[in-house]
Amino acid sequence: IGAKESKEVVISSHLRKVGYYEVIKAHWDLSNYFGVQQSLRKCGPLLQKTLTQRLNRERGEDKSLCFEVVAPHPLLHLSFEGLSAEVLQGQLLRTTLTLRNEGHAPACNVYIKLSQPSFVFFPSNNDKNLKSNMLTSCGLSSTLLKLDESCVIPPGEEIQFEAWLRINSSGFPTISLLPP
Repeated sequence: IGAKESKEVVISSHLRKVGYYEVIKAHWDLSNYFGVQQSLRKCGPLLQKTLTQRLNRERGEDKSLCFEVVAPHPLLHLSFEGLSAEVLQGQLLRTTLTLRNEGHAPACNVYIKLSQPSFVFFPSNNDKNLKSNMLTSCGLSSTLLKLDESCVIPPGEEIQFEAWLRINSSGFPTISLLPP
């Protein structure tokens, strides 16, 4: 590297053991005869809770190089197909909701939260995972849907629901996934 040149170094690791880790130092072998060991500790944030902390400029612990490796989890991605950006209030639309598991573990006990009770969902004909003909809402507001107990979405796979959506107010209804 020449004078006034810089190189960006990206460090990656593939840890497979679940646990809490902290990067303390890095060792660089620049040649067969020359190596550098560098501490990666940084000063933590200034503490501002009490007057004593502010006067003494006390610092907290730096957690920027701490991370946790957790067991594989499902990661659900939710998307709608066939919706238009311009709809009229009271209009009835047919759309398709796709739930895709992009995680590394099967997804089960899935709850879907709706902003309004204006959706009616039923599984696509080609989906053998679901037993019932229609997803029924639960809860007092009828805005919570629970997939069948038997419905498991394996990693990398998806299920689709045909949906009828009635736009009953201005703005756009929202839909989200709830943790089990």
